[in-house]
Amino acid sequence: VAAEQDNLRAALRWAISHDAVEAALRIATGIWRFWWQRGSLREGSDWLETALARRDESSLAIQTKALRAVGVLAMGLNEYERARQHLEQALEVARRCGEMYDCAAAMTNLGLLLREQGDFQAACVYLEQAIILNGRTADPRTVKFPMIILAELHARLGNIAQAGTLYEECLRLNRDIGDAEGTANALYGIGLVAHARDEQEIA
Repeated sequence: VAAEQDNLRAALRWAISHDAVEAALRIATGIWRFWWQRGSLREGSDWLETALARRDESSLAIQTKALRAVGVLAMGLNEYERARQHLEQALEVARRCGEMYDCAAAMTNLGLLLREQGDFQAACVYLEQAIILNGRTADPRTVKFPMIILAELHARLGNIAQAGTLYEECLRLNRDIGDAEGTANALYGIGLVAHARDEQEIA
């Protein structure tokens, strides 16, 4: 692992020192999950910020991915204002270059961020938009993640009917693609909704 990290650092240093901005952004964006899994969120974030300082020299498509990556890392570091700034920029750039998947991904991340900040209503708006965009791809794997987060938020807000409908749809999607973990999470949510309905009837 240490050797892999050293190789990645060397590749990034070379790209940045040789003014290969696009290459540096592609490397840093492609490996942000590596830094996340190693618990090196700060290092991954610093590399991305360094490369993004000259992002205008790279394509819009790679800019939006890099901005989203550093936004997610900032969220993991509990630097919510910085995370929001980068994620909103990622969404803006994705819209400019017409990258529908990246638009939806940025919206999902913004929904997660706002949930962490306790702004559930605003989070719901972003997640609903992400579901609509992802629905156009005909790939259920892109829909189920924002959908189950939205279901959870509706349950927290007391919108039991909406939460139930979303959890049922999540269950169908996860079963269709054979996602055991997703199926279990949806079933758990359905159980919570059933319990909430029972409490409402008793009250």
